[in-house]
Amino acid sequence: MIDFPQPEIRGRVSVVLPCHNRAAFLPDALAAIQGQTFKEWELILVDDGSTDGTDELVRERTKGIRQRVEIVWQENAGAYAARAKGLLHAAGEFIAFYDSDDIWMSHHLLDCVAALQTHLEVDWVYGPDRAVDASTGQVLVANRFVEGGEPKVFRRLETRASAGLRIIVDANLVTCAIEHGLYSGLQSSVIRRRIFEQVRFRGDLRNGEDRFFAVRAAKAGCTFGYFDNIHVIYRVHSDHSSLANAKTDTESARIRLQIIEGYEDLLATESLDEAERRALCRRLAKEYFWHLGYGVYWRAGEFDLAMEAFRAGLHFDRTNPKMWKTFVLSHVRSLIAKLTGAGSNGPLSTGLDSDPENRE
Repeated sequence: MIDFPQPEIRGRVSVVLPCHNRAAFLPDALAAIQGQTFKEWELILVDDGSTDGTDELVRERTKGIRQRVEIVWQENAGAYAARAKGLLHAAGEFIAFYDSDDIWMSHHLLDCVAALQTHLEVDWVYGPDRAVDASTGQVLVANRFVEGGEPKVFRRLETRASAGLRIIVDANLVTCAIEHGLYSGLQSSVIRRRIFEQVRFRGDLRNGEDRFFAVRAAKAGCTFGYFDNIHVIYRVHSDHSSLANAKTDTESARIRLQIIEGYEDLLATESLDEAERRALCRRLAKEYFWHLGYGVYWRAGEFDLAMEAFRAGLHFDRTNPKMWKTFVLSHVRSLIAKLTGAGSNGPLSTGLDSDPENRE
């Protein structure tokens, strides 16, 4: 627990928990919420069209507790639509979102609320998660703020430190959020209610809205602060709706296209300065060219679709030499594939399979 110099921690947190057929994970989730050292919370569980007895399980597991628990039902519409609906029922000064298959550390709410009450200028507080295999408990990623022993790019932003909290004060906050992300996942955050009066979720997106919401919040003047100690255990399993668990190339493409749609929406709707616009164009180029074109279509042997995605990427970043090199090699090799019939035997290497731009 972070030791903030405050004699009394007040306020209430509205915990919004979207859930679709997660009865197997809910006992652990409810235990983690009830095990928080900060007790002034209410739970709004949004049942997103479950068919596994979620309603009965939640009522049984929360029977007799003093905190308010409300169950809201909706036809299946996805987690972000469920979060938006849950917000309509939230009464707390602070908002926290719980992902049903993850586990909060017991200090999560207390540390975040204490930080928000100590620093009235801060709107969004979060910490890193630790990725573990849900079936074995094996640690897959010890701290998602670190990659290959190096801190993620957002941790290079200028901060002001206070009792373990790093308050981001860098003028490049928005450009970093666009191009590299702040890793401020909703499940590891506590956010002032007022932010949701300025910024809304896009309920029609089922993937990637965390990152777009963070950009819009930053543009609206939201101040972020983060901890370095672990706040969430992120459990990896086969039923995740994330990109990493996409089971087919078609599903991977669908998720990638939704992420692209989210970034294009930012380009169309946000009032960006020149640096922010350039950062967003670079991000869209990366999404189209490396992630969709190369990472999905080219590897699946869908060469025509890959070339379309490559062209879309080059539209947003016309001077990227790595992209042009890959584009030319791919064009030649796709022609060879058509002439020889190699396309039916899987992907062709461009010689750039290990290119760092092909990673998240």
